Amino acid sequence: MLLHKSVPSIGSQPKSISSAHQSERAVALTATLDIRSCSSRNQPLCALRSTKLHTGHRQRLQKNRLQPCQASIDDPEMAPLVQKMDAERPMPPANREKLEKAIELIDAVNAKDPTVVDYEGQSQPYRLLYSKWVTEWVKKLDPKARDELLILARGRSVEGWLLKNIDRNNFPPNLGGVRMWQAERRRWQANRLTSIMREAGYGDENIKLVEEVMLDRDIPDPQDIRQFDLKGPLGTTNFRLLEEACMVQTLRDAEALVFMEKNFPAMADNLSADEVLKVIKRELALISQKCIRLLLDMPWTTLQRKLVGRAFPTPRSYSTMVKEMEGVAAASTHPGDWRYRNFDYD
Repeated sequence: MLLHKSVPSIGSQPKSISSAHQSERAVALTATLDIRSCSSRNQPLCALRSTKLHTGHRQRLQKNRLQPCQASIDDPEMAPLVQKMDAERPMPPANREKLEKAIELIDAVNAKDPTVVDYEGQSQPYRLLYSKWVTEWVKKLDPKARDELLILARGRSVEGWLLKNIDRNNFPPNLGGVRMWQAERRRWQANRLTSIMREAGYGDENIKLVEEVMLDRDIPDPQDIRQFDLKGPLGTTNFRLLEEACMVQTLRDAEALVFMEKNFPAMADNLSADEVLKVIKRELALISQKCIRLLLDMPWTTLQRKLVGRAFPTPRSYSTMVKEMEGVAAASTHPGDWRYRNFDYD
């Protein structure tokens, strides 16, 4: 029950009609402020009337609660399509001259990387070594990998040390400027890789696919995909689009596996558990179920296995997804809350 405070009169003069109205408005304002203070402490307004729910009412709320929204390649509704696509994909030919030439050109460029690391007693260019690791994991994850996928694994960061020439100060000093700067960096690297593909003899169709992946354009997110995203004319299924989404997921998994295999053990030995967990949660945020199974099969120590288990992405609740898409008001369990009085539900 809200306690309304009265507003003292000014001096000893009796209240006039206007002062009485002002007093009532002050009381209403005080009540509104009290409600806002309760809401700011994340207390629902219904708690002002009653602090308990009947058992039957609570059970009905739990029964009608929406289930977490699963929207990824690993979703059960996508499994038949992915299996059909894998069954129909042919094995790559044994002789792939264009691919071998493209990889040779990419390695020749990455061999000029000024960043050198010590690996197995030898000094090697960092980007050359990293691209080989990613390529190895891509081949393990997808034995039927297309030429475009292997080129992306090998040359996604080709000549990346020259990106420093795209100066951040040449773009506006705001969020829009940051996005323009990042888009320009992606465009430059995509053009560099596609020029190597043209030199190796690839056609426009192969180059367009690599460019779309590099620029994150016209390809559905493998973590947010549904069957209706793949519907073509007359109800057909666009398996090519599904294959491209799987390519993006394979690249993410390969990069995450390289990080966990090469960097995670040293981090776990030299940093605190909280710092390590924060980093690997970010690296493993977009991995697939196949990648999780591979990580669980790796020979970790007891502490490392605990950290890996805690870092795996958990399914997000429906309310969290609605908040990200439509704002806090759309996910509110109390539409009459004063904070959302001006929210347009249409």
